[in-house]
Amino acid sequence: MVGKNQILIFGGCDIDVKDVKWSYLLDLNDKTLIQKHDLKKSHVFICSPLVYGNHVYVLGNEYYHKNKNISRYNIKTDEWGIIF
Repeated sequence: MVGKNQILIFGGCDIDVKDVKWSYLLDLNDKTLIQKHDLKKSHVFICSPLVYGNHVYVLGNEYYHKNKNISRYNIKTDEWGIIF
């Protein structure tokens, strides 16, 4: 949850099993899906995200390359970044 009754949905893979960098906000009140800024890189995420302060942190894995990094989403500015 990144806001009152709002869930951030991001990354994963599409029907062709290609990693994606899409990011959406699901509003549970009005049942809408709002497209947000894309991730900096396409990722499949291998663990649960952590919300701390105004940020969402998540460990990402580029499925085919096996490179790991930590992505950070700024809830206030709606921006993704890679911090490691």
